[in-house]
Amino acid sequence: MECGTRGGRGISGRLGHIHNVRVCHLEKRARDLAEGLVIFQAKQVPSCGQLREAFEASGAANETFLAEIQASELRDLGLGSDVRAGRH
Repeated sequence: MECGTRGGRGISGRLGHIHNVRVCHLEKRARDLAEGLVIFQAKQVPSCGQLREAFEASGAANETFLAEIQASELRDLGLGSDVRAGRH
């Protein structure tokens, strides 16, 4: 999966970095949703399987976060129920 190293990272490293950024944003905004998510080390070259699992997990956490924001906005308008009602 390594196709180039611009910036010192190949494709796997870049995708790992993108995942890490997603997790960092969650840690700042919804720490509970970031718990248990993997963080790849700077020089780590994650496998396709590791990337898939990491993106699925961080994607699900981000989806929950965005759904909570939407529910909160609807609740504030008097159109929705408790923000945490749909939490898994």
